[in-house]
Amino acid sequence: MTGGARHTQAAVVISLDLTTFFAAVTAAGIYGVLRRHGYPESVAHAITGLCTHAVPSRVLTAMMRNCVVTGPASQNRAGHPDFRAHLLGRISWVEQLNPQRGARRRARFADIRWYPAAAAAINLVALNRRSGCPQP
Repeated sequence: MTGGARHTQAAVVISLDLTTFFAAVTAAGIYGVLRRHGYPESVAHAITGLCTHAVPSRVLTAMMRNCVVTGPASQNRAGHPDFRAHLLGRISWVEQLNPQRGARRRARFADIRWYPAAAAAINLVALNRRSGCPQP
């Protein structure tokens, strides 16, 4: 019996091409839906990575560029306690899916100046957010 043989007597047969359906669902679309439904950025990225083969790397690219230009403290809007490790994790994720793109992100990461004062400011912002203190 083939897959179609058991449907020969059916009044209606619906045929779906799941390959093109899943290809039409973009990483940006999934990520956007998850964020609109309140998922934290890190969770939305993780779920998006599980659901797609594409990486929404525009945000990461812009964030890393801004880290180089304005410093990493300016880009840690989610208050990650170890923003440097957070970025390295995101770069590793990109490398798993697209080694060439990941290599470019890692090269850009090497251009970020991680001053001790910047690290302290990043941690202070994270602590303030977790404790509910007003931001400076």
